[in-house]
Amino acid sequence: MEFRRRSMAVGWVVLLGLLGSSGLASAEPEPFGTLTEFSTGIDPNSEPFEITKGPDGNLWFTELAAGQPIGRITPTGEVTEFSTGITLESDPLGIAAGPDGNVWFTELVGNRIGRITPTGEVTEFSTGITAGSNPRGIAAGSDGNLWFTALSGSRIGRITPTGEVTEFSTGITAKSEPFEITAGPDGNLWFTEAAVSRIGRITPTGKVTEFSTGITAAGGPRGIAAGSDGNLWFTENLGNRLGRITPAGKVTEFSNGIVLESAPFGITTGPDGNLWFTQEAAGHIARFTLGPATTLPTVTKVTPTLGPAGGGTTVTITGTLLSGATAVKFGPTKAVNFTVVSATSMTAVSPAGSGVVDVTVTTPRGTSPSTAADRFSYLPTIKKVTPSSGSEAGGTTVSIAGTNFTGATEVSFGSDAATKVTVKSATSITAVSPAGEGLVDVTVTTPGGTSRVTTADHFTYVPPPTVTGLNPNAGPKAGGTSVTVTGTGFALGTTATTFAFGKTKATSVNCTAPTECTVVTPAHAVGKVDVTATVNKIPSPVNPPSDQYTYS
Repeated sequence: MEFRRRSMAVGWVVLLGLLGSSGLASAEPEPFGTLTEFSTGIDPNSEPFEITKGPDGNLWFTELAAGQPIGRITPTGEVTEFSTGITLESDPLGIAAGPDGNVWFTELVGNRIGRITPTGEVTEFSTGITAGSNPRGIAAGSDGNLWFTALSGSRIGRITPTGEVTEFSTGITAKSEPFEITAGPDGNLWFTEAAVSRIGRITPTGKVTEFSTGITAAGGPRGIAAGSDGNLWFTENLGNRLGRITPAGKVTEFSNGIVLESAPFGITTGPDGNLWFTQEAAGHIARFTLGPATTLPTVTKVTPTLGPAGGGTTVTITGTLLSGATAVKFGPTKAVNFTVVSATSMTAVSPAGSGVVDVTVTTPRGTSPSTAADRFSYLPTIKKVTPSSGSEAGGTTVSIAGTNFTGATEVSFGSDAATKVTVKSATSITAVSPAGEGLVDVTVTTPGGTSRVTTADHFTYVPPPTVTGLNPNAGPKAGGTSVTVTGTGFALGTTATTFAFGKTKATSVNCTAPTECTVVTPAHAVGKVDVTATVNKIPSPVNPPSDQYTYS
């Protein structure tokens, strides 16, 4: 219980970063707004812990007690708690929005990672997580996966949206207690190591670098967050300080103005661009002002806001203090090239990428803070559709190969939505075609936009063959009768079209025209059967009495 009490403040500072500062204690009280508390629908013994903004526009939070559910609260304060599917006494702790449109959470005692859909359906994952690891913090990475810390395992874990876990320990000091984790502006994940006073960085491929120079021994780093200045900021719970670490690993510590023995804990970047953190022992929320916003360049608009995954889009960037720009990045990747037009305008060519990224500009003043106005979306692309044709009646299972499919919400054949869409990976989707006619374009829609139409996404609806006449239309049950079949849509040759008398295949087929084939009847019991033709796995509809053959 001591661990729980010492960690309770974390969730509240995250909520602050999402909703804005509201009547909270600071050195200079300012009338920023009104604090509203919500309790209806929340079990009074639930111990709400951490909170995150969900992909559905609601807030989602973990609860340590009262059945240990996951809670959802709408912006108007309506609360729903979900416990079905969550193992009892598993201690849900960290929580983060995933790139797949779901919310993910850690289970400290249960040694699992949980996934909950916007409708409350829970899936727990334990395969691949070393026993006794105690997953603690969790964050979405730039690679489309979730990353989590293993408090007791001295590991960092990566879990894909489908639940495949990979653990990384090489380069992490034993018994270092990795605590919180966050996505950095450089495309890597950054984490605190509470027991050894280090900050760790792990690349999407799992390469770990630890930094200790400049961090006071026994400082006890806990919370960590990406700052609007392009650096990482962390709390030192035992050292009573804030720390700043650049993407290159240079550390600066700050203690002026922090109440002695206040035990800074959770930290986040607020909507005002400043750092907000909890002071666990003092019962305070504190704000650390980075400095006047005018000292940094800003990006207020990007045009266009989307482009292909392969890059090559010329983007116009509008903002302030852009003169002297030394770098432009689309997420973690540098632009192919850029040109400064003026202090308020520049152009840059997008590199290859995926998902929705922030376009940032770096000048000698620093790096522009990320905002909703600087977002650029990489569109999904379709490279191949297999098979590229199917029945007009629909029902064809189609494999779609391409890029940037993570989080896909819809697949369309022309203007009609496919069914049974399954996102297998960032490069593969399966879907079942709806009914249709003629040549259509298959498109994939993700949060970043809809794939552009190309010849690679073509799908042709093929009308089924028809059987309109048989000559003769009767013969002996022993089979062996040569029958001329007339109809439409037959494929030429001896193998491209197959015929069945009832459920029994003809023993010989020769189609000399799309409207005429000669077949040899198979043996069959006495009686009347329908004769059907199949071309490209598409069967002809039953058409009695024109397609009926009588065995005697």
